[in-house]
Amino acid sequence: ALRVSLCFPRALQPGDLEMERLARITRHITAEGAQPQPVALRAAPTASVSPIMAQLKSKIGKLAQERSALKAELLKAGDTKLQDVTVEMAIQGSRSIKTMVTETSDLDPNDGIFYR
Repeated sequence: ALRVSLCFPRALQPGDLEMERLARITRHITAEGAQPQPVALRAAPTASVSPIMAQLKSKIGKLAQERSALKAELLKAGDTKLQDVTVEMAIQGSRSIKTMVTETSDLDPNDGIFYR
């Protein structure tokens, strides 16, 4: 645990601004004339500890693999004609054509809608 005194006898450093705000709040709460007591602070858990972050990172990794596979397909078959449209135009979009490559949702009567 980190112990911090809420009285600042020295000049404030750039990192001390949060402690100064905490000291001002404490002065409003403590009784008039009472000396503020040192406060024990503990480190807050960071997002890197969260199990949700691990799940998100794995999903992002899978999406990156899918995106790289799509890019490889684009490089391999980018000039292939799909009627009057090339694969490159369909994947990257074009103002002159009305097509789009997308993943659709699934609407199940029992389970509801699933977005992809």
